[in-house]
Amino acid sequence: MPALNMESKPLPSGADTEARKVAAWLLSEDADFQIVEDVDICKNTKGLATVTSDLLELFTDEIQNWIPHKAKPSEIRVTAIHFNRPTIVPLEQGWMMDLIPIHVKEKVKVGDRSLDLNSYFHLAQQVRVSGDFFGLLLLSRLP
Repeated sequence: MPALNMESKPLPSGADTEARKVAAWLLSEDADFQIVEDVDICKNTKGLATVTSDLLELFTDEIQNWIPHKAKPSEIRVTAIHFNRPTIVPLEQGWMMDLIPIHVKEKVKVGDRSLDLNSYFHLAQQVRVSGDFFGLLLLSRLP
């Protein structure tokens, strides 16, 4: 499958239920959001890994579908950002990202595209994001 810079995809089956569980946690003080370099980021990475494990398991096949020859990524990371102003989401070379909107309060735009309900964005390069929502960033290092 050729690499695309950005594609909107429907959430995997069952992801909407898991996303609601993650949203409840992200809205709690346990998430410990702090502003780092003008980005409101979840600092409780261990808690985030625990609360997102079931949701991210649903993305295992999705991730492998993006990698040539369906190889496994050499590393996977998850982070959460509270997007509440236009932000450039950086992406290092050799990585790909799935941006999963959680608890959307205001229309989400990724690049020049609006978010469809129950969908996520697969990204192969940095992009400008706007809206008011929490976003899970599932980062996969290409093998």
